[in-house]
Amino acid sequence: MARNTVGRKPTRPGQPAPPPATKRPPAIGSNPDGRRRRSEDTRRRLFEAMLALMRETSDIPTIGEIAKRAGVGLRTLYQHFPEATSL
Repeated sequence: MARNTVGRKPTRPGQPAPPPATKRPPAIGSNPDGRRRRSEDTRRRLFEAMLALMRETSDIPTIGEIAKRAGVGLRTLYQHFPEATSL
């Protein structure tokens, strides 16, 4: 009786056949390349930079100061917080 070997790699005699590939769809909301984690990290750094600057001086920090302290550019800051008041 012949075995169905469609889709399997040929094996040498005496070697066990490789297990069939199981492909599961990614979970909803998961991001395998880490973009979501990096985005959340950037938002946290921006918020923490703002709080640190507010503690150091009695003045409200500028957007440029916050971005510089967080180590990001102004464009990145505005991608996460479109308006200064939303920060």
